[in-house]
Amino acid sequence: MKDPLLLQTIIARLEPDTVNSRFSERVRHAYCEWLQILKNRTFDEIVTLLEDPGEEAARPRHSSPFFGILSEEERAEVFRIY
Repeated sequence: MKDPLLLQTIIARLEPDTVNSRFSERVRHAYCEWLQILKNRTFDEIVTLLEDPGEEAARPRHSSPFFGILSEEERAEVFRIY
């Protein structure tokens, strides 16, 4: 993701989902966690979290809000690296 402004797109998409009853409590909680991360960390800190192989970083990635943001080429690159 080369454009940090895309984070605002993700935040705008996530905010209504944190209270949407069609999602389970667990999913809504995960979205709230991501909102806190996206609103309170710098772009570089978010990238570091996404790249961190540790368990604390892996847990939020299970409910990643980045779907639809990366191009197919960027997704392929991520899977190739990791």
